[in-house]
Amino acid sequence: IAGVQLIGTYDAPNAQLAPPHKLSYKPYPFLHGSDGFKFSLTDCPGQFLHGGQALWFSLNILPVNHAPVAAPIAPVTANQSAPVVVALNGTDTDNASWELSWVVGRMPHSGSLLVFNGTSSHSLQVGSRFSFLQRLWYAFSLGPGVMPPCGSSFQDSFSVQLFDGQLYDEVRVVQVMGLVCDHCPPPYIFAGTGICHPCGSNLQYDGSAVPPRCVVASPPMGWLGAAIG
Repeated sequence: IAGVQLIGTYDAPNAQLAPPHKLSYKPYPFLHGSDGFKFSLTDCPGQFLHGGQALWFSLNILPVNHAPVAAPIAPVTANQSAPVVVALNGTDTDNASWELSWVVGRMPHSGSLLVFNGTSSHSLQVGSRFSFLQRLWYAFSLGPGVMPPCGSSFQDSFSVQLFDGQLYDEVRVVQVMGLVCDHCPPPYIFAGTGICHPCGSNLQYDGSAVPPRCVVASPPMGWLGAAIG
């Protein structure tokens, strides 16, 4: 074989391959399946072999999975009153949206993460996975007996990754900011410093009072009195 000529190819129509007649093939991005090209062979005098009949070289391009890409996540504005939705989105060139999921990488310091299955909520932890189609909620909470001054601001953050079952996107950090609400939920009351304090073990929360207050707890059976003398 003295020469190889490509026939009717898009990038190099009727191109002559110089010795040692090597050819590299690069598929277009995201292309997979069957492909091929025609070529002919010549001898030293330049005569076509096989009677000038074009030969066909077949290729089978295997699909390659590409990692999904999460969209930029806007900062979340939250408060103590109610959970807020975290807007998550992303794209994947190889998988449908229902095949994707989010994975929690780092939990928030001052709150919890929730998803809803119908009417019931489900708390997430590090490593928890939830569907790409589910909504993620952030709920501000510092735990029992812990409350910063009412009206003060807070900052928090957590991280998630988009996952297609094989590959992960890069870690995405979600920033949270907001205000502690201006009321104390039961069984907390305002102290003089503007900090919410829980009622003690011998006290009970009286929400009917204005403002709400802690009062001496009545025993389930018996009476309260004071010694005389």
